[in-house]
Amino acid sequence: MISRAERSRTGRFVAAAVVVGLAIALVGALRIPASLDESFVYALTQHGLTGVFDAWSHDPQALLPQLIAWPFGATSASLLWLRVPSLIAFAGAIVGTWWTARPLVGSRMAALAAMFTAVSVQAVFAATDARWPAMAMLSVVWGWGFLVRGADGDRGPHWLMYALTLILGIYCNALVVLMIPAHALALWTLSRSRAIVPWAASVVVAGIAAVPLALAVRAANAPNPLVRLHVPTPQQVPGFGAALVGAGSPTHVRQLVFVAIVAVIIAGVAFAWRGTAHPTDVVPAGVLAAWVLVPVGLAFVISQMGSSVWEPRYVVGIIPGLAIWLAWAVGQFPHRAVAVVVAFALVVAMAAVSLNVARGSGNEQTDLWTSALAQMHDPGTPVVFYEAEGVQAAGYYQSEFRNAAGDVVVPGWPKAAPSGDIVLLDNPTFDRLPPGPPSASLVQTLLRRDGQVVLALRPPTQPTPAVTWARAHCEVSERLFRSQALYHISRCR
Repeated sequence: MISRAERSRTGRFVAAAVVVGLAIALVGALRIPASLDESFVYALTQHGLTGVFDAWSHDPQALLPQLIAWPFGATSASLLWLRVPSLIAFAGAIVGTWWTARPLVGSRMAALAAMFTAVSVQAVFAATDARWPAMAMLSVVWGWGFLVRGADGDRGPHWLMYALTLILGIYCNALVVLMIPAHALALWTLSRSRAIVPWAASVVVAGIAAVPLALAVRAANAPNPLVRLHVPTPQQVPGFGAALVGAGSPTHVRQLVFVAIVAVIIAGVAFAWRGTAHPTDVVPAGVLAAWVLVPVGLAFVISQMGSSVWEPRYVVGIIPGLAIWLAWAVGQFPHRAVAVVVAFALVVAMAAVSLNVARGSGNEQTDLWTSALAQMHDPGTPVVFYEAEGVQAAGYYQSEFRNAAGDVVVPGWPKAAPSGDIVLLDNPTFDRLPPGPPSASLVQTLLRRDGQVVLALRPPTQPTPAVTWARAHCEVSERLFRSQALYHISRCR
């Protein structure tokens, strides 16, 4: 039984975790410019609820976050305002980490787990993203909490809420279903065979609720934007883990964070196995291992089947589980002083890395390259975008790249189609393009028609055919950014 004083201390610690996490995330929400996909979120909010559902029928993904974003984007173009739902979801995920962890690791370690989630780089990164990741993480962590409590007490309301969190998570991102096998393995680890029936019933309910999504996906036959993701090899798994815990931080930093987390967890497992710490049940470690490892393993397997999902944000729901697992491991250290030092060092290091990412390290520089693009562009001059989503960011920041109706262009959606001077190379098949586009013939055709052309391409690993030809025959001015390379071509001989 937890004393009132203990409950008060942990409550204050969790509140502090929420404040710390939101403070770091708010820095990012203010400093990180809009991503290409956040510009898409804003674009859809300008067409009302009917527009949201119409666009979803063409490209059925992330319906719930888009519905939540609608009143925010409809009332203000402020990027911070558009990110408010994700900030709230992040705060809810921190509290959810504590609530879910309590029956698994105890009140004190649950509070520490909440702090680990608050300073997790990936979680903070999700909080600064106006799309679905923070909301998916929120639904996943609370779903695990209801699962654990339902398995322990077989209470109907817990299973009902478990089914609801599954449904909400699936409508945030369909890959939340990767958690379902992890839930099954967790029930087996907990030896809760009587919970199998209500769990299975909840999964069936969630599956029925997801039927409209499945039908929409089948009817839409939309291009797969994930075609650009590579098929991973086993050698790339550690790098994926580092990217998962390090998000936008430099490679060597994320590797250090990953190694530190893995080392602490291995040490915790070793201490618990040897029994040198206070008596404890190692079952929670099995549950948490299922939470973290099963979705990553399934993402790896699925990615071998022709449609890769090997991207850290698609398994962002494991972050609270990893935080609880890490807190559990710290709790296994035999000497309290050592455990305190390890916990403090982890929190400080993770917070420092998260703050560096929040300050804008490694962002897409959409505000900078769209401003430079506007300076290069004269009214009526054709602009060629290699990446179709690039026109969304350009339209969000610069009104001259919107269509004739004044709307931010949404590639592939007729209600926000581009104007005639905007050329989208990869629409609607995304990156299924030959290497080195655009072609020299396309640029020559546009130059004969208009006398000048602007290219917005990915930073080159090698010169594209069009740029190579233009450098030999025309005047070319160039601006290079992290995510875009801009070229103004004119006065050809």
